[in-house]
Amino acid sequence: MSMVTDKPFLYGTHYSTPAYVLFYLVRTAPELMLKLQNGRFDKADRLFDSISDTWFNVFTNPSDVKELIPEFYQTHEFLTNKYCIDFGSKQNGEIVNDVKLPPWATSPEDFININLKALEGDYVSSNIHKWIDLIFGYKQTGEEALAADNLFYYLTYQRNFEENIYDSNYRQALETQRREFGQTPKQIFFEPHPEKKDFQVDLQKVEVFNNFSLKLTLESTIEKLHRKPISCIGLSSDSILTCSHDGSSKMLLIKDKSIQRCITPSQLALSSCCFDIGNILLGSWDNNIYYYSIQTAKCLDILRAHNDAVTSIIQYQELLFSASWDSTIKIWQKRNSGYFSVPINQYAAQDSITSIDVDLFGNHLIAATTEGSIATIDIRDSVMINEVTLHKSSITATKFFKMNQNLFTCCSLDKSISIIDLRMNKILSNLSYSQPLSCLETVNNWAIVGGKNCNMLLIDANTANMLEIEYSKGFTYFVSDGTLLTTAHHDNSISFWKINYE
Repeated sequence: MSMVTDKPFLYGTHYSTPAYVLFYLVRTAPELMLKLQNGRFDKADRLFDSISDTWFNVFTNPSDVKELIPEFYQTHEFLTNKYCIDFGSKQNGEIVNDVKLPPWATSPEDFININLKALEGDYVSSNIHKWIDLIFGYKQTGEEALAADNLFYYLTYQRNFEENIYDSNYRQALETQRREFGQTPKQIFFEPHPEKKDFQVDLQKVEVFNNFSLKLTLESTIEKLHRKPISCIGLSSDSILTCSHDGSSKMLLIKDKSIQRCITPSQLALSSCCFDIGNILLGSWDNNIYYYSIQTAKCLDILRAHNDAVTSIIQYQELLFSASWDSTIKIWQKRNSGYFSVPINQYAAQDSITSIDVDLFGNHLIAATTEGSIATIDIRDSVMINEVTLHKSSITATKFFKMNQNLFTCCSLDKSISIIDLRMNKILSNLSYSQPLSCLETVNNWAIVGGKNCNMLLIDANTANMLEIEYSKGFTYFVSDGTLLTTAHHDNSISFWKINYE
């Protein structure tokens, strides 16, 4: 155990750093590796060349603490030298080209598919809570971290860094160190995370099988949850949050579907909602965003956010993103009891905005408009990249795909769905349907799409195959965490579907 300071630690380098990420991505993002390495690639013997060699090194070298990156479950491109880059030769004369795969994988595509099946399998599902405890939970700090061999240099923890550094030069030096060697994620949970368990509802089940290896099982339905259509649903680990055009919001426990809170912040319709660690956020047609405590049901803050109706809100780490019919997207910084009243950034689209989404890494935001365009914003560089017309009528919903953050999809009142590659700035697929479409959600590489008079549509992003599932209620909203799909219907009810992967 290292003792550079009076506070002991086991690791000075973190499991996710720019160098570790680019170690894996040198074939797809060589320009970033060159920037990191001052214009040259690393020595051939140190490059990512073999899955088995990398695995062996991580498990035998105490200083090698790399974690897998999302691409191991998303795309095979980082495994092949498609740009024919000359990475040189190793000391044994072997040329570094494509990554060598383990013997159980017949191709890069097969390798990714097997990884994805393992990630979604029973073993990972039954043990994922242990990983959450280490990375985001109660084993991140203190005696529990020490007992779990999970102790990092103390100033890499957010609270210690913020509270203990007053010298500006020293602080800047440490910020540079954290950018190079990593930072412990913010602690979210302070008690052991519960093990994932399926709950059973004593109802006649409706099962839907399809050739996408995806199975949906209708578990339960709550009738007439609101007096008017449900406009949005938020999802946490144990609760469902709904908001409606009747101006009210309700919070239910997933386990028994009991209503825990009912809040009516506005006489006008609520358009959007989300959870925010012990609190909830509600966007309204009265131009405001309301911030409520779950525990007390009291309003903690009101953001006078826009000059017209708020249409969409997304909470990401310490930031809140909002969009409006006034054509603006705004970014708000969190403070102790809400959000600062002045946005830290804002952007203007050409038309009223109906829907926004942020990718899993907080790099890009996409915004859909009433005139059929999508505006793309680079959040890190604080710039609007472009605004491109994709549909003939209003785009009603847009989402990034969970398993490939370069892809997003959108649906429109013009009865079509588009799948777009963000990096290539290219429409990959455009599918037509018989009815206007108003809501969608993505689950891994699938899009789930619906509308007021529609059945449920399942679309495979890889093949653009579409399957229609008959369901009589029609849809106003979808939300999913990958294991549970919650659907809102035009009759003001909500349904819960269990997701399984075959």
